[in-house]
Amino acid sequence: MNYMVLNKPRTDLFFSKGIDQLFDDLFKFDAKSGFLPKLNAAESDKAFHVEVEIPGIDAKDIDISLNEKTLTVSGHRESKQESKEENRLVTERSYGNFKRSVTFAKEVNSDEVKAVYKDGILNIEIPKKEPRETKKIEVAVQ
Repeated sequence: MNYMVLNKPRTDLFFSKGIDQLFDDLFKFDAKSGFLPKLNAAESDKAFHVEVEIPGIDAKDIDISLNEKTLTVSGHRESKQESKEENRLVTERSYGNFKRSVTFAKEVNSDEVKAVYKDGILNIEIPKKEPRETKKIEVAVQ
């Protein structure tokens, strides 16, 4: 008879509440929320580009918001249990809620943001605001 053993690290031995809080603050991730999808962010001359890896999620379960210079992608991935008769040996896929935020260093144009979800990858293009010209103000003499 074959057996499969999956050793799962005991996080309660390694992380105290203080260290958990430090990671939550650094990465803006709530461990209770579900999972943390992979995210890439890049900058070109005219736009910021964000790519989020979220396979197995319906587009209707993805929320994207832009508040000033902070982009937030959140959503939910449902657990799909095939059969109650099966004895699951390993479950490595993450389910539940997720939330990722990116704050940009420059002002962005929220009216022209484009998002495309294809093959489990969410691509978001956030155009930068055009720099404003310096306006010269005449001083009136009285």
